[in-house]
Amino acid sequence: MGVQIPRHILSVDQFDRAFLDYLCAVTTRLREASRTKKGAHWLRRRFPYKRGMLYFTQPSSRTYTSFLSAMQNLGMMTTEVRDPSMSSEKKGETPLDSLRTFSSYADVIVVRSPIGGLVAKAAEYLDTTPRPVPIINAGSGADEHPTQALLDIYTLERSFRKHGGIGGKTLVLVGDLARGRTVRSLAKLMRHYPHTRLILVSPPEFRMRKDIRSFLGKH
Repeated sequence: MGVQIPRHILSVDQFDRAFLDYLCAVTTRLREASRTKKGAHWLRRRFPYKRGMLYFTQPSSRTYTSFLSAMQNLGMMTTEVRDPSMSSEKKGETPLDSLRTFSSYADVIVVRSPIGGLVAKAAEYLDTTPRPVPIINAGSGADEHPTQALLDIYTLERSFRKHGGIGGKTLVLVGDLARGRTVRSLAKLMRHYPHTRLILVSPPEFRMRKDIRSFLGKH
């Protein structure tokens, strides 16, 4: 298919339509497999010798649990850091220092942090080390939430699969659009679906920020 699979998942800017379609197709196959005992057993044999690190220094029950469940469904061993006050960061170690250390123990690190730009900096930093493990952005400051946006795309694709797909539909995004990093990421992905119309609904103080509105205007 010529699909480019990114090493890290940092931003929706990495994704093109071919990747989104490929990911939706793979996800459907995995969902179908997980519904049977035989299929679930097959899934758990995918990565039994791989280790996943959940570095969640920003509270999140749903995102944390979803990644934990995904790793367990694929047979991965998991470790976690959820309170930096219990780590060497309390003594002055930086988050980048911590992630560099954790890269020795894990084959992939999922990061959720209140620090804007941390995930991209961590990926760039680890790529210069002897063990450049993949980094997945599960929410970094007010920047983006690309994995949630991917889940939203899959949900929309499934909902509209008998109605011509996402393209050509009118979508309404409602709520705190100024600080909602998920809607920022999802809005940017809509450029891959022709003739899609977005309606943005919020109180004036929570309007979508100018950078995203300008981006949408260009596309």
